[in-house]
Amino acid sequence: MADYGTLEYWEERYKKDRNPYDWYQKWDMLENLLKEYIGKDDKILIVGNGTSRLPEDLYDGGFRNVECMDISLTAVDIMHERLASRGIKCQVSDVLNMVQFLDNEYNIVLDKGTFDTILCSENSYVKADQMLKEIYRILNKENGKYICISYGQPSYRLTYLKTMNKWDVDVLSVKKPMSSNIYKLTHNNNSNDGYQNEDSNNNSDRPDLFHYIYICKLKKNNE
Repeated sequence: MADYGTLEYWEERYKKDRNPYDWYQKWDMLENLLKEYIGKDDKILIVGNGTSRLPEDLYDGGFRNVECMDISLTAVDIMHERLASRGIKCQVSDVLNMVQFLDNEYNIVLDKGTFDTILCSENSYVKADQMLKEIYRILNKENGKYICISYGQPSYRLTYLKTMNKWDVDVLSVKKPMSSNIYKLTHNNNSNDGYQNEDSNNNSDRPDLFHYIYICKLKKNNE
């Protein structure tokens, strides 16, 4: 099994394959959804970008204030070559300690698989908590959003995302690339599991068919 939680795995992977690779969902499956939550003037940071085409896709879609980062120097070198013509900044950084980035700097932190990777590592609970604290730190406290695209089901991921009690979380489920249907899950305080699906005919009993998008909006009056 691949050791996704280590830097060594990613360095070796990117040295062997420098081609663009997008985890889970490509831009054409996400564009309409993301445009509902991201403004054209928002300052966006993609964490754990790897060699994804997401920075270029966002930029070409009119989101010109985009940056990205990754812990892998090899991945960042690859992205420097690809992004130079668009002027998109890409930096080496550790999502557990993003010292390069200022408090309250970004309107959007966008994550496609990075939180999942952290949960594959040793001491995952501690690291997940540290990652979320760092994301909270760099988000604009007036309108910041953390958008996390994950294979993890709400019953697992919300355990982490709600621990800090810093944001309200909307959950969207997106069928894996075999289908383009998007469904919204709404919080229901009266249900046993806390969640219900707005569409009763969407195979919600087959979680293996879906990826999940967690829209984490900062609560008002957070200290």
